[in-house]
Amino acid sequence: ELESGRSALPALPAVVAEALQLANDPEASIPALVALVEKDPPIATRLVAMANSALFRRGVEVTDIQAAVGRLGIQRTRDLLIQVAYASTVATGFRYKKQISDSFQRSILSGVATRALCQALGENDTYAYMAGLIHNIGESRVYRILGGFKPPPKDLDLVADLVRRYHNVAGAELAKLWTLPEQIVDAVASHHDDPADVPRHVQLVMAANHLVDAALAPTETGGDDAPDPPVELAVGIAEKVIEQVQEAGSAVAA
Repeated sequence: ELESGRSALPALPAVVAEALQLANDPEASIPALVALVEKDPPIATRLVAMANSALFRRGVEVTDIQAAVGRLGIQRTRDLLIQVAYASTVATGFRYKKQISDSFQRSILSGVATRALCQALGENDTYAYMAGLIHNIGESRVYRILGGFKPPPKDLDLVADLVRRYHNVAGAELAKLWTLPEQIVDAVASHHDDPADVPRHVQLVMAANHLVDAALAPTETGGDDAPDPPVELAVGIAEKVIEQVQEAGSAVAA
């Protein structure tokens, strides 16, 4: 199915694709982004809802897209629009719903961890949240492909193994279809490679995943399986990121 080239490959909504381009324009303005998002009322509604979620809410509730974008800023609005697009692919899974939902929720925490880690280390965080969020998007795609089989596999251990084996290839194809930035495609395609052979921005995603594991332990047993963190971290930095992930986890669960 993967080799067929188009299986379970959803198109990126036009508004999100345009927002990605706009966010990379140094001359872009918040009013221009507001005008763009308002073209798609369902997406605008979801963005306002996320701006009011426990993960992003600060003070007074926002009621329109202009206030939401003003609160979030251009970069975070772009990141959340990608999250909206990712969430729309999650909603299309008719089988393995719990596994797909768990993967998506963990992806949000990976985004939080990657951004927090980059900020703590003084690294460029322009695409940090997006890289952490999207790097495992291939998991939900493989689940959807398997769910479309007649009959779908019932052995969940087998399903999990197939997801582990193929999600990076499945996700990279989707990231390329969506013409996401090269840094994001790298993170999707290479996050299970040898840390010594991948760029720094991929190493940071790998390290963020270790911190998500630590934040979720002992209840979380899955996640990336690299034996050692690929980035050497001071204890204080690791603890700070873990704390932020735990706070985000409570917000996501709510």
